[in-house]
Amino acid sequence: MAAQQGAQPGQQKQPGKQMMLMDEMTKECRKHCQETAKSVDQTMKTLEEAEQSNDPARMRDAIRQARKALAEMKNHMDMRMNMMEMMEKMHGKGQKKQ
Repeated sequence: MAAQQGAQPGQQKQPGKQMMLMDEMTKECRKHCQETAKSVDQTMKTLEEAEQSNDPARMRDAIRQARKALAEMKNHMDMRMNMMEMMEKMHGKGQKKQ
C-alpha cells in the first residue's frame, strides 16, 4: 500500500510539470512572434527607404540586411519547430503526421 501511495504523488506532479512547460513554451512563442513582427517591420522599412533613395549601394546593403534577418528568423523558427515536434512525440501526438 505504501508503494501505491508513493506512486500517486509522482503521477500527479507530472501533468502539472507538463502544463508548466507548455505555459513556458507558449510565453516564449508569443515573445518570439512579437520580436519577429518587429524585425519584419524594420526590414520592410529599411527596404522601402533604400528603394526610395534610388542608390544602388544602399539597395544592395538593404537586401543583404533583409537576407540576414530572414535567415535568423528561419533558423529560430526551425529550432522552435524541432522543439514542438519533440514535445508532441513525448506526448504521443507526433505519430499522426504523414
